[in-house]
Amino acid sequence: FECKVIAYDKYKTSYSDKFATQCSLEELFSQTDILSLHVPLTGETNNMINADFIGKFSHPFYLLNTSRGKVVSLHDLVRAMQEKKILGCGLDVLEIENFNQQINITPSQKQDMQQLYNMKNTVITPHVAGWTVESYYKLASFLADKIIEVLGASRCEPHL
Repeated sequence: FECKVIAYDKYKTSYSDKFATQCSLEELFSQTDILSLHVPLTGETNNMINADFIGKFSHPFYLLNTSRGKVVSLHDLVRAMQEKKILGCGLDVLEIENFNQQINITPSQKQDMQQLYNMKNTVITPHVAGWTVESYYKLASFLADKIIEVLGASRCEPHL
């Protein structure tokens, strides 16, 4: 896309290459037009993207989250989008994406989810950002093996 890619990692250093340039957190806040998240869910990253974090950016930006839903505070995301601090978002994961969580959703969470769904500058996908042709094949093969194991049949070789 002929863009400059910068990356921040709190724990890694010396990882710049021809695809991405290592930067400080301050540089990330001042230079980012599109923030793409690639972090695990830990105590440290839970609700990492919140009002305080968003407020540190020098200008509005787009947010992409393909990591874990709880990394982004849903409430703070909706507010930042209403205030145009976040120009739009692409979410492959949501803070509330587990069916059991949806049963116990609070009225405030329900309102935030409804507002997010109604925003025209939001794209939500069903947690498939990492899927490839190969991963589909691997998943199908794994499931077929489990079905065959349960049914007691012999494994059939795939026809590709």
